[in-house]
Amino acid sequence: MPKNKRQHYVPQFYQRFFSNGEDCLPNLNLISGKINWKSSINRQAQSDYFYGKDNGMEEFLDKEIETPASNVLKNIIKNACINEINDNEYIILMKYIALQFTRTKKMSRDLNTLTNKSTEEFIRYYSSKDHPAGELKQKLGVADYHKKKAPLITTIAGMGILHNFLDLECCLLANNSGEGFITSDSPVTVYNQFLYKKKSRYIIGLKYAGLQIFFPLSPHLMIYLYDRNVYRHNYDQTMKIVISSKEDIKSLNILQAINADNIVMFNADTNSECYMNKIFIKAQSFRSKMEARVDVSNINSRSPVIVEHIVHSLYRLNLSFIKERKSAKRIKVKENYIPLRDGLGVNPFKEIEHIKL
Repeated sequence: MPKNKRQHYVPQFYQRFFSNGEDCLPNLNLISGKINWKSSINRQAQSDYFYGKDNGMEEFLDKEIETPASNVLKNIIKNACINEINDNEYIILMKYIALQFTRTKKMSRDLNTLTNKSTEEFIRYYSSKDHPAGELKQKLGVADYHKKKAPLITTIAGMGILHNFLDLECCLLANNSGEGFITSDSPVTVYNQFLYKKKSRYIIGLKYAGLQIFFPLSPHLMIYLYDRNVYRHNYDQTMKIVISSKEDIKSLNILQAINADNIVMFNADTNSECYMNKIFIKAQSFRSKMEARVDVSNINSRSPVIVEHIVHSLYRLNLSFIKERKSAKRIKVKENYIPLRDGLGVNPFKEIEHIKL
């Protein structure tokens, strides 16, 4: 096999944080419900030539992102605190989380689905006797391009969304419940408890008020990013929240399983077969409701509007350590308007004052 054929979208060094340093890490297949107790880290969360046969992207990721991030993450795990990292290390950490959010196989597939559906709607609207659908589809060729390039596009997009992470408060969740955190082939999970309560449909946007991001580091630690203007937490001087509630840990693990693509990975010493089966059963009913969707408005006008979005799970998190600030009640959410966060990092390419649905 060529050296660069097997390309990981969840790095091997990260998986080893859950494996006690071994080369195998148990996984639960979310399609079949079966557990592979001896799954090789080298063979999971990877795909042949995921970034392409040109090894340039993988070499860039290894040198510029993964190697620096692995050192930062190892120190966080070793010291069980996050407040000791310096500003440069913090940027390295945020880069890695942003990139891990976008670089997965799941995100690539969603991009391809959205592109195909948008292309179909475009062709449906603009095709005519003079411009038949087949001719337009051949001229566009967009769907085929994205299908081949989607992993590369979503990986590059990770750097483009970094500014959306920099205003968030960052702390560490320390698991003292006896049940371990699990991870997956899509480990960075976004949520928004604030909007869940405010809206009749579940919407997540990286710029919206109330954003929360959960990223497990090991069976015992998880990075938690959140909108400080909406939520308040009682953490210690090391920016750490100790969680003893098994229900809190179970809820976070279910959210991880819902957000996963095909597998969740776990430490056999901290998560039993019975426990993982319960996570699987609970997550299944919510996973089926997630999809990449394209909506078209003003279809009878001269300029239809095609809106691409991901329909997220309706799973309700009810974590004992998360409290909303009283001031959050003054944040108005209307039917066609969702406010952005105060203090949101400015996109160097486009400053947006508000978002309308």
